[in-house]
Amino acid sequence: MLAAFETGSLIPARMGHQVVLGHWMETVNFEAKRAAVAQFYAMDTSNAARLALVRAWHVRWVFYGPQEQALGGFNLAAIAWLEPAFQRGDVMIYQVRELP
Repeated sequence: MLAAFETGSLIPARMGHQVVLGHWMETVNFEAKRAAVAQFYAMDTSNAARLALVRAWHVRWVFYGPQEQALGGFNLAAIAWLEPAFQRGDVMIYQVRELP
């Protein structure tokens, strides 16, 4: 699952999913991944760059909550290969569809 650091640190224990970016001591190349995750959610990142990250990390789920919105506020609903799978309050979880 792709999520911001603060969210990704909680997901494995609460949901049982692996994360791209989680606990700093358990994430290989932590600082590089933290920067890349911030880039994914940034407004000025191209969809091609987002797709490249998803492919490189074999992402199946993308978390979009307050921490992710704070990274840039990009509206993930605009990406055709992401399908809304769950919503509660200000949290949305997207499932990655078959990639183009």
